[in-house]
Amino acid sequence: MPSCNGKSDEGCFTDAEKKALADIRRGPPIKGTYPLPQYWDTLEPSTTTRWLANADASPLSLTVMAQSFFKYAAFFPQQNPDYNWQTFDFERDPARMTWFDEMMNPKPEFDAFRERGSKILSFWGWSDTAINPAMGITFYKTIIDTLGLEATHDFYRLFFLPGVANCSGGYGPDEIDIMTPLIEWVETGHAPRRLQAQKTIDGQSKYNRAYCPFPQKTIYARGDAEYSENWFCDSN
Repeated sequence: MPSCNGKSDEGCFTDAEKKALADIRRGPPIKGTYPLPQYWDTLEPSTTTRWLANADASPLSLTVMAQSFFKYAAFFPQQNPDYNWQTFDFERDPARMTWFDEMMNPKPEFDAFRERGSKILSFWGWSDTAINPAMGITFYKTIIDTLGLEATHDFYRLFFLPGVANCSGGYGPDEIDIMTPLIEWVETGHAPRRLQAQKTIDGQSKYNRAYCPFPQKTIYARGDAEYSENWFCDSN
C-alpha cells in the first residue's frame, strides 16, 4: 500500500486513509477486544462500489441494508421502525441479538445431515464486500476442527474464487455451474475435486480456472494460464 508523499492522489494513501482501511478490516471493538473476523485484504474498486464506497456519495448498499436490519431483525422479536442504526452500542447491544445470532450462526451439527447422504457445495468470492469471506472460513474451520478435514470433505466442500464479489460481479471468474457437480456428487458419489469457473469479457473466455477446495490453494504451474490443467492443488 503506497504512502503519499505530500498531497493525496489516486496512486497513494494518506495516513488517515490507511487508518480508515485498517479500521474497516479490524472491525469494531467489543468490550476491549476485536472478536469479529477480520475483513480480507481484497478491496478492489470493482467490488467495493455500491457496498463500501460510492463516488457520488449516494447511500451505500450496506447502509441501506443496515437500516432495515436494525429496525426489523436485529433485536427480534422486538421491532422498531424508528430505530436509528447509528445509535448501536457495541458494548451493550450485541447481547440483545441472541435470536438473530443463533439463526445466522448455527452450531456445526451435521450428524443427521450426513446420515441421509446430503451434500453441501458452495463458493465464496474473495472480494465479497457484502459478506466477509473470513466468516465462511471461521465456520468451515469449526467443522474441520470437530470432524477432521477428510470427514468434512466427504459431505461439505467450500471453494473461494479470487476477484469475485457477492455471489457474482467483480473482475474475477463469476460464471459458475455449481448445480451440475452437486447433483453428480449426490447421485453418483463423485465428489468435485475442483470447481470450474470463468468470466466472459467481450465474447472471450478469461480466467478459465478449476479451483481447489479450501483449505487447498490453486497454484499456477506452467504454460497458458487460461487453461485449467496448467494449475494444481497445493495442500501446504
